[in-house]
Amino acid sequence: MRILDTPNSAHFPVQLAWTLTVQRFLPPPISAVRFIWKQTARDAYQETIVQQFSSINEDLPLYDQIIGCIQAAALATGMARHIDGIQVTKNSQPWFDKECSSARKSTSLALRDARTLSWNSEQKSNFLVLKKSYKKMCRTKKRAHWDQKRDQLNSSTTQQQFWKNIRPFRPRPSGPNVVPESAWIQFYSTLMPLRTLYRINLSDVRHPTLDQPITPAEVVTSLQKLATHKTPGPDGIRNEFLKSLPSEAVLNCNLL
Repeated sequence: MRILDTPNSAHFPVQLAWTLTVQRFLPPPISAVRFIWKQTARDAYQETIVQQFSSINEDLPLYDQIIGCIQAAALATGMARHIDGIQVTKNSQPWFDKECSSARKSTSLALRDARTLSWNSEQKSNFLVLKKSYKKMCRTKKRAHWDQKRDQLNSSTTQQQFWKNIRPFRPRPSGPNVVPESAWIQFYSTLMPLRTLYRINLSDVRHPTLDQPITPAEVVTSLQKLATHKTPGPDGIRNEFLKSLPSEAVLNCNLL
């Protein structure tokens, strides 16, 4: 507070200044685990996961503990790694290489920082510079890619090379559906006729074999039938990690 000097007034006006320190909320970094199967580390993974399963607590949810054991064993053997920050979707364009991907990720991070700091001048300027550089890089690489394709087409010496090099330039039009709706209805009515519903009184539907408890041998058989090189589910664990579970881990899985 300070008193203002006003000679033409009999009052003593004052000026108040309120200083407030505002702490901006910064969201925590996005963290995830990406699994990468390595056949050479399979033995080390099995030894590590046996140690992880020995510390399972029966009072806690079993499914979460099994996922945690597999994740810890994969991290310890170098078959998984933490991913922090923004994950950018892979671009399918042939000219979009690792340099473009790195530039797009830097631009996305700069955009996130600018939004977090309410678009201050420094972060906004940094984002605009990175965005301009990223767009220019994409245009340059795209132009160079198609120039190379044209050169390959012009230098074709055989009929096989010509049709191979001209394929990227040929459009792929998708025509409209010319089949009328009545034809579709008639086709599916013969393919899938209406079912006749019967009223059946079920007395006992239990089966002496199907209603038996699942055995560890059945779990092992089901795990061995899993296909490899497939996209994992929400937990991120690939089938290769499940198929390589030792017998101690299979016993815990059988309790689910």
